[in-house]
Amino acid sequence: MTRLLLADLRRHAGTWVWTAVVCAVVSACATAVLVIQRGALAAATALGDAPQAATMRTSAQTLVAWTISTTALAGASVLTSTTRLAVEQHRYDHGLWRALGMRPGILEAVLLGQLAVLGALAGLLGTPLGLLLVRPLHSMLVSERVILPSATPAAAPRDLLILVAVTAGTAVLGGLRAVHRSARTEVLALLRDGAGEPRPWWRRLLGATTRLVLLGSVAAGVVAAWVAGGRAEPGSENAIAATVGGSFAIFTLVVLLVPWVTPFLENVWTGAVELVVLRPLAATGLADPTAWFLARRSAAHEARRSSTTVMPFLVAIGLVGLLYGFKAGGASGVTAKGMGSMFGPALLTAWTGGVAVIALGASRRRRDAALLEAAGARVAQVRAAQVLEGAVHAVTATLLGLVVTGLSLLLLGRSMSLPLGEVLDRGPWLEVGVVALASLVTTCTAVVLAGVQAGHALSLAAELRSRD
Repeated sequence: MTRLLLADLRRHAGTWVWTAVVCAVVSACATAVLVIQRGALAAATALGDAPQAATMRTSAQTLVAWTISTTALAGASVLTSTTRLAVEQHRYDHGLWRALGMRPGILEAVLLGQLAVLGALAGLLGTPLGLLLVRPLHSMLVSERVILPSATPAAAPRDLLILVAVTAGTAVLGGLRAVHRSARTEVLALLRDGAGEPRPWWRRLLGATTRLVLLGSVAAGVVAAWVAGGRAEPGSENAIAATVGGSFAIFTLVVLLVPWVTPFLENVWTGAVELVVLRPLAATGLADPTAWFLARRSAAHEARRSSTTVMPFLVAIGLVGLLYGFKAGGASGVTAKGMGSMFGPALLTAWTGGVAVIALGASRRRRDAALLEAAGARVAQVRAAQVLEGAVHAVTATLLGLVVTGLSLLLLGRSMSLPLGEVLDRGPWLEVGVVALASLVTTCTAVVLAGVQAGHALSLAAELRSRD
């Protein structure tokens, strides 16, 4: 079984490498944060009973709490997406193994073992990369007066081993559902590369109930923050706590709703653009809506993949809008350097995950492009459709990020007793726009590169016959 596990990893290295990259980035970011925190706590302890010691210890603990929580949220969302996509791309091979007599339990053990090995190796790779991140993050934190200038980051082998184990465990948990479905799906369904048999009603009911309970809990947190913010004295600690806690609850709620909201939102706004702009222009001969039509249908057909593509960029845009939004309430310490020092790891994780999700769909995008060209579409139309598909995902992520920003500004205005117009006028629209533009460029470029990988070396017939 071990030989099969390793041989399959080597054979599909091109697919698994992106999951490994995401795991390595998560491990590197967590390593850098923990190493800096250890050095900051040691420096604060060295002050003895000085009044500054307690303040610096609290600052170091706050640093690791905020940074680890946002990095964990970003890492969990992108790792779940990348591991699931990587496992689902090999369903045909899983069907062959099952047809040759492999029992479902053995198949599950092999696939989970692959994820564990991949996560552990990526965690080991991410550890030295994290040590390279320590110096720039440490210097930014010192300049922002979050930690002492004399703090000397020190690595702890025990913490690094724990990080490797956590990275491997997260990779396993991220792909657990996809692995279970491959192991329990009928052999013929796997060989047809289909979605598998529908789950029993009690499993669907249990899953829906769990999701509703989770969503209800987070929504209750948003309502509680709204009520507490209205009752607190403006500018008090209770008002600030309600604003911060409620804003992150709003962010979490939108992230949880992405799989259900994304297909609907993409269909609505792209349909409006087609109806209001493109059709009148096409009627006058000024525009050809073919590429837009292909992009819309591709996004709608791959609704689940669209959600996984939107998720990482929503995390990046939402974090920037949420944190820079605190400036509207008078927070003078929100700067680009402070943002990068405390939330740079989460943004790096989200960005890497977004590129990885797009790259994992490279083979499917090449086959789709080959089908369109075989049906008579021009190469220019296919490339334009790929660019527009990336734009659809980026704009959808931006719209959801604006929802996070707008709702958090409303909560901020209520907690600080500020007029709505003033809060919205001082909102972080420039910062959100910059990140949204970067997301647009990234998604469009990544989608096009995924569709033309290998430089069109294969003929159309060979591309359509290929599976990987």
